Amino acid sequence: MSQPESGAFWNTGSASGAVVFYGTAGIYSRREDSLRLALEDAAKKAAIFNGLEARITSVLNTGGGIFDYRSETETFLQYDEDYKKYVDGLIFDPETDVLQKDGAIFVRVRYKTPVQIPAGWASFQRPEKPSWITVPPEIPGYITGIGYAGRRSAHRDTVTASYENAIFAIITALYGSAQEETRHIRGSGTFDWRSSSSQEITAAGRLQRFYALDAWVNPADKSVWTLGIAQKPAE
Repeated sequence: MSQPESGAFWNTGSASGAVVFYGTAGIYSRREDSLRLALEDAAKKAAIFNGLEARITSVLNTGGGIFDYRSETETFLQYDEDYKKYVDGLIFDPETDVLQKDGAIFVRVRYKTPVQIPAGWASFQRPEKPSWITVPPEIPGYITGIGYAGRRSAHRDTVTASYENAIFAIITALYGSAQEETRHIRGSGTFDWRSSSSQEITAAGRLQRFYALDAWVNPADKSVWTLGIAQKPAE
């Protein structure tokens, strides 16, 4: 991956025996509350990095009528929920590792681990669309997934949804299976018939070393894209 040409960004990946994570939180009246919640969010990402299980089910029903359309998605994530124990192990400088943008606060932390992660950039203020959105990079030993989230009422929620959607993109690519069903219903009249179809995609599995290598906020609509990677399962 090439370095962004312009805009503010943070290096991600491995650095001096540590992996760099970012956390996000809303803006509260007391700055220490915002930083505490952002650090807890970064700690949660460290817990996810050490292993997670995920499940996603998407159902799409379509029929003959113009309004006969229904789409539903259910998701589930499981990881070490005692992620607050990771907070004490995070290396953080409140003078240099804080960014406030779009009604949210971001922190950059370092989590000591011997695991090496490819270098990337969290491009929260980069104006141009990164190339990985249309052409995801190929990284030896890893599988990539692109997460997208349209603007939520709180920017931190958009960032979180995009991050989690990158997880589900990888889970679907690795473990997804699809079932389709089409039904035809005929009435008494010559033209009295209709059809409906249902498609269900399910995926469930475990990921190791899931990591948000890059993130981009679209300055036009504040949607968020996340480039996630995870260690390829052993064959």
